[in-house]
Amino acid sequence: MGKTGNKEQQPTKYTKLILLGNGFDLAHGLKTSYNHFIDFIEDNMGHFSKGLNNEDYRFSVSEKSTKMNEEELIYLVNKNHEHKIDKYIALYAQNKTDNQEAFKYLISNPYHKSIYYKTLFNQRKQAKYNKDKDFENWADLEQLYFDLLYEHRNNAKDIDTINEEFEHITDLLQDYLTNEVEGKILCLNKHIHKPYKNNYTGVPFVNKHKNISIFTKNKYIDDLFNAKRPNKSNILFEETYVISFNYTSNLLEHLYCKNANKNLSTKPIYLHGKLNDKENPIIFGYGDESTNKYKELQELKETKQLKDDAVFQNFKTFRYLRTGNFGAVMGLLGLSSNIYVQIIGHSFGLCDKTILQSVFHHENVKKIEAVYYGSEKDYFTKSYNIARIFDNNKLMREKLIPLKNTRMIPEITD
Repeated sequence: MGKTGNKEQQPTKYTKLILLGNGFDLAHGLKTSYNHFIDFIEDNMGHFSKGLNNEDYRFSVSEKSTKMNEEELIYLVNKNHEHKIDKYIALYAQNKTDNQEAFKYLISNPYHKSIYYKTLFNQRKQAKYNKDKDFENWADLEQLYFDLLYEHRNNAKDIDTINEEFEHITDLLQDYLTNEVEGKILCLNKHIHKPYKNNYTGVPFVNKHKNISIFTKNKYIDDLFNAKRPNKSNILFEETYVISFNYTSNLLEHLYCKNANKNLSTKPIYLHGKLNDKENPIIFGYGDESTNKYKELQELKETKQLKDDAVFQNFKTFRYLRTGNFGAVMGLLGLSSNIYVQIIGHSFGLCDKTILQSVFHHENVKKIEAVYYGSEKDYFTKSYNIARIFDNNKLMREKLIPLKNTRMIPEITD
């Protein structure tokens, strides 16, 4: 008689794709959110306007509107800090006393016929007054861009104005991330434990003398990069690839990729480009081609009722054609019949629906893990957003890993 007993089940081999969103940077303490960006513009303009001593760079709003008194001023400073008027943006300071603004907010420059900035700043102002949530994700800026394009679809001049303003905010964003984020990073390829809750690591140590922040690995994210098996499963990762939706690269390359992780099979793919890279310029625009509004724009173009291609100028579908990144991502999906997708720090906004749906719906993608942040509430928020990406909820349920088997990254606590 043969031996009896249960044989140990052999693990199923998978290829892992790690998708990184802005939450990856935020989990390390980088100031890369939309609100960080807008707050910097407000503070920066306020700071430089106080240094100006002349009326050439400011004017009284009361000259433009009888509804405002003489103490209400608008300051104008350009993005390069050259003490010149910015063509698009102004800062409104109310109740100015001793060169300190009691209240301030951004507005569109009255000298410029604004559509995008005017709408954006009016919504931000209204949110402040009503104590509502402000824009929270970069996808909100991209969604507003599309909504305005659609609203003004029959006016070529307005479309040009919206595109011009959107390109300006893209330039501002690249300048901000280059000078205020990437330019102030020093990475140490090791863990340094600080007195944070749960021994959280990855928080920057600010060197005030050199105006830089020293960053170390986030222990929890590092574990995700190095893991050969996911939580409580019989899965073995043979190869791991990284696809970044971020424009920043210093943290990823110096802490997790450069001589730090032998498990990674190739260099990261920067799907939306990298800062100041002519070969891989940043992509900031709209990316959901499944909506009825988008289809209507296409129909208007096909029937020649839409006379200008400018309405499609910043759609990600076409921006992807500038590089081979989209094709490279699709190529990774064909490497194995068992693909495990692990997402870290992406909000699953509809502005990335085109690429996310292409990945999630692919027949080789068998498992999707949406790493959550802080509490299980974030897991379910992500799940609701993922459901908008799928056309079929049954397929989503089959692929999305349940909460109990999904990794969590703790919140930063001082």
